[in-house]
Amino acid sequence: MTKELLINILNELALLRPVFHSEADFQHELGCIIKSKGYQVRLERPYYLDLPNVQGHSKFELDIEIDGHVAIELKYKTKALVRDVMGETFDLKNHSASNLGRFDVIDDARRVRNLINYGKHKSGYVVFLTNSNDYWENDAAATMAAEFNLMDDRLFVFGQTLNWVGNPNANSVGPKRLAPFAPIEILFNEKIRWCDYSFQDEKSGNFRFLVIDVNH
Repeated sequence: MTKELLINILNELALLRPVFHSEADFQHELGCIIKSKGYQVRLERPYYLDLPNVQGHSKFELDIEIDGHVAIELKYKTKALVRDVMGETFDLKNHSASNLGRFDVIDDARRVRNLINYGKHKSGYVVFLTNSNDYWENDAAATMAAEFNLMDDRLFVFGQTLNWVGNPNANSVGPKRLAPFAPIEILFNEKIRWCDYSFQDEKSGNFRFLVIDVNH
């Protein structure tokens, strides 16, 4: 499974399912279309990395596993939207706090890279689908999440360390976004590229996605 093939599968999925009720809905449908291509797919595979050099998240459930050696984590963040699509009504929640969402996407990339580093998988990706334009239009430069921006052309460089700006606490970011989960050490090289998914008009709330390749 290459990044290019995964992007092609997502583009195909967009024609069948332009929108999802929840992250679990997205996970199930993506798993189904990957399986239809002849791959073996498992959802919610538990992993335990109780090793001294694993930074945070020693125990977690992987969203999608392909052929036993490709790891995929998903994120689906929405802004409020009510729309009928293909005879079905979608009433999407407003997932605010995009600063926390930025961290969570990069944190997922760290987790997938951990699986590769410790021999659990051969390759891995993070897929982030959203209709919140704040993620691709705002570099968060004036916020505590400035180092976690996800705009086009943002570079992740092996060995860099990303952290919150200022002094966030458990009330502002939640305990699972502080030490030992932050700062995040980047152990891959990648450039952010957003792709159109569905609803290409501002009134409806464009859906776009990115795929983070943590393999290089």
